Amino acid sequence: MKNPLVSIIIPVYNVEPYLKECLDSIVNQTYSLLEIILVDDGSTDQSGVICDEYAEKDDRIRVIHQHNQGLSMARNAGMEIMTGEWVMFVDSDDWIDVRTISICMEEIQKEVSIDILEFACRDVFTHNEVDRIYLNTVLYSNVEALRKMVCENSVTGTVWAKLFNTEHIRHLRFIRGRKHEDTPFVFEALFCTSQYKYISEVLYYYRREREGQITGQFSEQKLDMLYNIEHLKEKYRNYKTALLYLNTLYIFWVKSYFFEGLDQSASVKFLHPHIRKAKSFDFYSTSKKEYLKWKFFLYMPYLYVALVSKILPRIRKLFTYGCS
Repeated sequence: MKNPLVSIIIPVYNVEPYLKECLDSIVNQTYSLLEIILVDDGSTDQSGVICDEYAEKDDRIRVIHQHNQGLSMARNAGMEIMTGEWVMFVDSDDWIDVRTISICMEEIQKEVSIDILEFACRDVFTHNEVDRIYLNTVLYSNVEALRKMVCENSVTGTVWAKLFNTEHIRHLRFIRGRKHEDTPFVFEALFCTSQYKYISEVLYYYRREREGQITGQFSEQKLDMLYNIEHLKEKYRNYKTALLYLNTLYIFWVKSYFFEGLDQSASVKFLHPHIRKAKSFDFYSTSKKEYLKWKFFLYMPYLYVALVSKILPRIRKLFTYGCS
């Protein structure tokens, strides 16, 4: 079987302290048939210079320098010029295991029908590291993967830690100007493909708690996720299955943000219009019990959170001590 070319797209913006570790993990891959696309998105530190230095040493590297347009447009710029049969997105402050592409190619040779391959990652904090392994190694149809994504988030909405067959996703682009742009892209990729596989080996290292990182505390910026889902609902308004799953995804994130906001003692009033809107949605549920739980949340969110996070744990604790 012919070894395919793999494009790796790395958006770069003001990550000078971390960039070399990322690039070293890419150029030293045990699988060498790579096209490495670095998109310098208007960096004001030495990140752009580092990109050029690496390109001078390795002819597999292509560098785009552009005015700052944000993460989505940087990734889109890379997709415009990619030529690989497979594509991977790596954030420039993260890194991957040097065996990552080799292991992925071995999995693809085992299951030639795979369109999207996801692998486990490790959160790297300042003082500790935590593995994120959501599933055992498993092969799903795209419909099964969509269900896992919209109901459980066990198929994640992040584009990193995944390998995509470019034949099916070449026409897709990231939504411009909003955060949380990964999830809509992954949803569309799953909708456009046939087979998804997850492997439980940790191959991606996700740096947390760095200065300037966009992830962090709960805020109204979370609403970008909901607006992005609404964008897809308009795009796929004539596809009943897509709309059903998008509605489910919308409710999933409204509920997640509601819990997160209350956990952090933040105001969640700005979620109220979205909860009211979601009451009229048809959504996917795996059972009548799950359906009733989601409806309970939509109509009595504060009571639902109190029941799940405070009342039920106390009842379980009482029964545990009572039975011991």
